[in-house]
Amino acid sequence: MIILGEPNTLVSIRTKKFGEIKKKPLFRFDNNGEYRTNDANIIKKASKHFNVIDEVIIESIIPDIIIEEPEVIAIKRTCKTCGATFTNVGDFFAHAREHKRSVK
Repeated sequence: MIILGEPNTLVSIRTKKFGEIKKKPLFRFDNNGEYRTNDANIIKKASKHFNVIDEVIIESIIPDIIIEEPEVIAIKRTCKTCGATFTNVGDFFAHAREHKRSVK
């Protein structure tokens, strides 16, 4: 079963022993806001406060999605002094330092 909630949220339960109330961590949602478990007690407690979905239903509804990586666009930087072009920022700054050293 998948429990849905806010990403990276810690879910804790309150226990009462000898008149003292303590918080005990139960589980934490991952970066996608999901927590997967088969524990019946956790599912029963979490279903009162969060959305609970059966994994078998999700796998049959949603096929595997292929995510295409976006095309990386190289930014060209040109030197104002000599007109040289660079695609790497580090190389551009190193080149600019050479101009500063030659001026002094």
